[in-house]
Amino acid sequence: MNIINTILTVSGSIPARIRALSLRGKIVLAAILIVLLGGGYYWKSSATQPVTYETEKAERGTLVVSITTSGTVSSASNASVNTQMTGIVKNVFVKNGDSVAAGSNIAEIELDPSSLQKQTAAWASYLSATNAVKTAEQSKLSLQAQLEQNRQSVLDAQNALDARNNNSQNPTTKKDYTELERMSIESSLTSSRQTFTATEKKYLDADASINAARASLSAAWLIYQQSSAIITAPMGGTVSGLSLVSGMVISGSASSSSSSTSTTPSQQKVASITTNAPLLISVNLTEIDVPQVKSDNNVTVTFDSLPDKTFTGTVLSVDTAGSVSSGVTTYPTLIQLDAQPKGIYPNMAATANIITDTRDNVLLVSSSAVKTQNGQSTVQILKNGQPQTIQVEVGASSDTQMEIISGLSEGDNVITNSTATSTQQSGSTSVFSGTRGFGGGGAVRIMR
Repeated sequence: MNIINTILTVSGSIPARIRALSLRGKIVLAAILIVLLGGGYYWKSSATQPVTYETEKAERGTLVVSITTSGTVSSASNASVNTQMTGIVKNVFVKNGDSVAAGSNIAEIELDPSSLQKQTAAWASYLSATNAVKTAEQSKLSLQAQLEQNRQSVLDAQNALDARNNNSQNPTTKKDYTELERMSIESSLTSSRQTFTATEKKYLDADASINAARASLSAAWLIYQQSSAIITAPMGGTVSGLSLVSGMVISGSASSSSSSTSTTPSQQKVASITTNAPLLISVNLTEIDVPQVKSDNNVTVTFDSLPDKTFTGTVLSVDTAGSVSSGVTTYPTLIQLDAQPKGIYPNMAATANIITDTRDNVLLVSSSAVKTQNGQSTVQILKNGQPQTIQVEVGASSDTQMEIISGLSEGDNVITNSTATSTQQSGSTSVFSGTRGFGGGGAVRIMR
């Protein structure tokens, strides 16, 4: 009851009519006063919050549409310098940063007994492959001579048949041909033709045998080179990652094959060769992005290791077959840089912006200014200090800008953001304020 009297009194006096009310009447009246005072406060507060608009002018310019993706520097322009041999490093002929040609000497190893045995076996295999090539070539020459003999036999048999057909007497016996002689001449022609055909086939197959022998010879030579005490460069380029010094011991290990009891010597990497070819960046495109990307699209590339520099390049290839990993399909794409940056190494992280479209002299606004709902796009412009909503037709867009095809004019003030600013006055923040609440005579006054 005291709380209700306090609400009704406010300034210390209660009219006689109010005092005469019952407790229930006083409660109802107090509730009405609270609602009226709260509503008046809310009206006054909300009526004093003007809106501030951020605008920009619709201007013509160039729109660059791009796709951003990440990847790594490809190792396609690098080759490893490996050796299977073990022993002590005798000489090192190059240092990191040197330019070498294919086949250049990198280092020399003083082979241990195990590697010497491997080298001897490899040399024996090479000599055997060399003899196999010579045998195949000689076989072809023999087949060529045999083919000529068989061809002559066919001609002789054909001449004998022609003589029989044109004469009644056998020129050898000077007597009429017997039935056996006639059959023998025909049989001889058939047999000589069959022999010629068989020899011709062997002769034609001889080239394949020679090529196979030569391929085996090349393989044997490569195996021998791998067992050589001299380590050579597999291709021309710049030496990097050289890990050899004179006197160093190279000890290899054998890896066992699960399908046999034999062991295969492991390859030990001793250096890398980097070619002077343009650097390649390997990225993966999503299903949404890949239809927009074509070979020869221009690209800008940045590296985490060189954050302040941007490099240019082009899309070299897009593997539209794609690959699936954990249920996600991606499309491997190679990007070729226009220049070879220094300080960039294989597997470094890179970010690529693939430019898929460029449109010149188009009307542009910020993407934040365009609102799209139910397929309809609108923007708000500020005209005579008041916002107006306009329906527009949009075109291509980038991460920050959107092309306006129709609905806007160049120079229109487009609203990009709006902010409501509070300007509440002192004395209207409390329903029980003594300065602007109730008058001194106890009457209720609502501020407008």
